[in-house]
Amino acid sequence: MFHLGFAIALCGIVATFSASIYKKQDDFQDTVIFLKKQTNYGQKVFIRGGVGGGQGCFSHGGPKKDPCAIRIRHLGLDMDIPQRERLACWDEYLSWTGAEPCQTQDAYGTPMQWTTSDQSKNYFHRLNMYVLAFYLELLTLK
Repeated sequence: MFHLGFAIALCGIVATFSASIYKKQDDFQDTVIFLKKQTNYGQKVFIRGGVGGGQGCFSHGGPKKDPCAIRIRHLGLDMDIPQRERLACWDEYLSWTGAEPCQTQDAYGTPMQWTTSDQSKNYFHRLNMYVLAFYLELLTLK
């Protein structure tokens, strides 16, 4: 069992919560992360996190050698969003240090996707049953 913490690249967390919704695959646990954050059009939201509160973690040698980093796999959001897919490419760890060496320069951690609960709008996602504007990420955590 591990403690999972989050920090947000944009200041001010309004609400976060996660829940497991899929079956466990190998020793990864599928997880949904919702974040309610008011942003301006075009702003990106990234999460950082890991085991503990970032104490005793180190970034030298990258996330593979960081004892606080959590191995992740991105699950598809069933949305055609090339920019988000580009930011998620090579993102294999949830860590306190931010972007990984192979991620694009404009990535600051694990990217989240803005979604809506309004089925008539772009960026509707079936898991967002809560409000018109939630950031969403689907991951498997090891």
